[in-house]
This record gives sequence, C-alpha cells and structure tokens, in this order.
Amino acid sequence: MSAPLLTSKIEQPWRELRQHLDWSDDFSLIFYFSDNMPAMAQLHQRVKNYYHGRTTQLTTLCYQADPHWLQHTLTRVLQQNHQTPLWLTLNQDYSKAAKQHYTQLLFRLNERRDPLRRDHKQALFIVLPESFLSICRETAPDLWVIRALSETIEQHSETDSGKTLEERVKQTSSSPPQTTDFPYTEYQQRLIQEWQRLRQKKSTDRGTLLAIDRAFKELIKLKRSQEAQLAADDMLKITRQMGESPRALRDLSVSLDNIGKVAEQLGHWDEAHSAYDESLQLRRRLALLLDDAPESLRDLSVSLTNIGKVAQQQGRWGEAQSAYNEGLQLARRLAGLLPDIPDYHSLPGYFEAALAELKQKQNSP
Repeated sequence: MSAPLLTSKIEQPWRELRQHLDWSDDFSLIFYFSDNMPAMAQLHQRVKNYYHGRTTQLTTLCYQADPHWLQHTLTRVLQQNHQTPLWLTLNQDYSKAAKQHYTQLLFRLNERRDPLRRDHKQALFIVLPESFLSICRETAPDLWVIRALSETIEQHSETDSGKTLEERVKQTSSSPPQTTDFPYTEYQQRLIQEWQRLRQKKSTDRGTLLAIDRAFKELIKLKRSQEAQLAADDMLKITRQMGESPRALRDLSVSLDNIGKVAEQLGHWDEAHSAYDESLQLRRRLALLLDDAPESLRDLSVSLTNIGKVAQQQGRWGEAQSAYNEGLQLARRLAGLLPDIPDYHSLPGYFEAALAELKQKQNSP
C-alpha cells in the first residue's frame, strides 16, 4: 500500500483525535479497532510526535506472550496518578491465547472504571483487532460508555466507510441489543443509567461531561425532550463553573448548543436563539484565543449554522442570510487550508445549499 493511501486512511481519524487532544488535558479513553498495521503505525507515530511537541512522552506497551503479562499490564495502567499518556498495542498477535488476554484485560479494566478515570491523568489509547469491535462493547460495557473516541481503521475495503461506528457495532454484534419495557435499547439504557449514576454521585469531572453528553445525544434522538432538558441543564451547570481556559470555554459552548437543541425540539425558538447566540460569542472568543486554528473555525461554522437555522425559522431573513454568508466564507477558508479532509472539502456546498433554500423561502408566497 502506498504512503498516500495510508495517509488518507488515517487523516480523518487523526484530525478528530488531534482536535480532541487539543481541547483535553485530563483522562480520555480512546479505542481503535484495526488490522491495518501500517496505518496504525503511522497514526501511532503522529501521536508520539504530537506529545513530543508538548514535551510529554507517550508510553507504549505491546502484548507479550507471557503468563504474567495481564497482571503487569493492569498494574501499569492502573498506576495511581499516572501522568503520561499510554498506548496499548493489542492488535499484533492474533493467537487464541492473545485474544483471551485482550478480553480478560478489557473485563478487568471494566471492573475498575472509576479508579481508572479518577487516577489516570492523561489519555489511554487501546488498539485492538477489528473483530473486537463488538467484543469490547459486550465485555466492557462500562468502559464503552465512558470512552471519549472510538474508530475503526479498515484494512482494504471502504464498503462501510459511510457508516458510523455504532452502526458497525450493531452490524457485527454477536447478540443484537435486547429491548425491554425500558423505553430504550440496551445500549441507550446503559448510557442513560451511567448519567443517572454520576448525577447521584454529584460528579463534575470531564468524564462526567462526556457521559452526560452521550446520554443527551440519545435522548434528543429519541425525542425525549424532558429528559434531554435535564441532561443539558446538568452539563450547563457543570461547565459554567469550569473557568476560562480554552477547553472550559469550548465545553461551555457545547453545553449551550445542547440547550439550544432541546429548545428547538420543543419549539421554543427565542430560547434556542439565546443559547446558540451565547455559544457563538464564546466560539468567536476561542477563534481569537487560538489564532484561528482550523478546529476553532469549524466550531464557529457550527454556531453560525445553528443561528441561521433558528433565525430562518423565526422569519428573520436578514440575520439568517448574514450567518450563512459568514459560514460560507469560513467553509471556503477551511476547504482551502485542508483540502484533503472530506469534512472540510464538502462544507462550502452545505452553506451554498442553505443560502439557496433561504432564498427560495423568502420568495415563496
């Protein structure tokens, strides 16, 4: 496989990972599922270089065919006050014994979810074979709930490239989610129960924010607006007390977006506009603070989209047009800066379509 093809394989996952790492300075659990060794080696090198630029060393642990490997690895991972990012390479040995060890490690880490999240102060990367996508969810459901990122990097086929990770999990799962009288799938129920568990503990760390946000996304998707409102309020209460760092400001902007989404779903357009506008102002500040970093400009374009949608719904044509026009200029700038990233490359077309739809509605009788 040529280098350009390898680069294209990891470009989108790397962009998403780098954006997450730029905003995060605490524990993050990140899963990769892949049998593509060259691509994962390239991604691993990028992560090493990233941390080297921040004067931090990435610790890498590989699987060893050793009867004591499991206990030694658990000790390293669960070491209290772990201050360095840790990368576990568990996708190079496909023997039966190795796979049993991978599964046992996931099970043991799942049992120690709270100490792991409390004591590990940096990112934990776990790289597993692609076949472990469903095994991980079934063996370590509590770890799966608290993960920050998860991605499959495929070997050759791009057949499933348009599917989300959750769709792939459902497709490959050996036992499909069971439904009960509880009004959610088993997976959704776990996310919501994790939020409720943390709520009772009055947890306020960033892992809690991620857990609330995952529950919120499922609730809003299910149109369970009252519960989604409660989750959004919980996030907003936490993020309003997190300070003025760039990461804290971005977390606050995401919380405000969630408030806006619930208000939209309930038809409370003034409330939605107010939340989205506050988020927009925060993202303008962040773009200045971060010297117009691509990630901050992308966030700003999301806020402009939200303002445009709500203003259009309210019949405020001028405001909607202004938001979409500014978004289009940002989108063209991002597409020019990073033409190889599909998300940025297609962004101008989205705003052009939004402006065309707005013009059509303005001209409608």
